[in-house]
Amino acid sequence: MHYFKYSFLVLLAICKNTFSEGVNLTIEDTALSRIDRKANAAIANDPSFSPFKNMGCKLAGTKIPLTPSLTVTTYFVTTENACGWGAALGPIWIVDESREKVILNTGGYAVAVKHRLQNGFMDIDVSSGTAGEVNNVYYYFNGNKYMSDMRRAKRRTK
Repeated sequence: MHYFKYSFLVLLAICKNTFSEGVNLTIEDTALSRIDRKANAAIANDPSFSPFKNMGCKLAGTKIPLTPSLTVTTYFVTTENACGWGAALGPIWIVDESREKVILNTGGYAVAVKHRLQNGFMDIDVSSGTAGEVNNVYYYFNGNKYMSDMRRAKRRTK
């Protein structure tokens, strides 16, 4: 019986670690491609996309595992071909395809999935920077959308 309990705990630890912690995507990631129709429509209908729509920007993204639910698909999305970007800073949207809703719109360079689960979604860290500084903003899911947690935000000088 002791062996069974130990094996079960090891299996749980492996499953937790393979779920999503450590996923890190950037706006320049080679895995980005055209996204499905529902996710595209959710962003196109979001007011945050308006300036990019006026520039004729197209969207590119990839699935990002933010929830253990098998019925929820989430996407990390930015604009194709650096459309509307600044220096290493571009628009980032996180879309919950099952609700056809943008659950985060921000700007940055990279998204890192954290190990903490709140209200069914993993916390995330969005980083951006310039030649002299790197800024990280920590986000948690409040049950409806991602909110920034400024207490956990970090600013580092390179």
